[in-house]
Amino acid sequence: RRTFPRSFWMVFAGALLFIASDSLLAHSRFVRPFAMDGTLVLLTYIVAQFLIAAGCLLHVLDPEEIRRRQALRT
Repeated sequence: RRTFPRSFWMVFAGALLFIASDSLLAHSRFVRPFAMDGTLVLLTYIVAQFLIAAGCLLHVLDPEEIRRRQALRT
């Protein structure tokens, strides 16, 4: 089964933000803390988790696939 392009890019962007969040956290902990580091880490983490979850749901609930299945039933 092919991946719905929109869901792929949402999960991909979420993964990149998750990497950015972890990188910011590591830099803040082991190199040098910076202003609003906790807020920035948390913000990127929350957006990353949202994009990953929404992308996975969009893949499962692909609107085109649902329409195709309904058309085949009639």
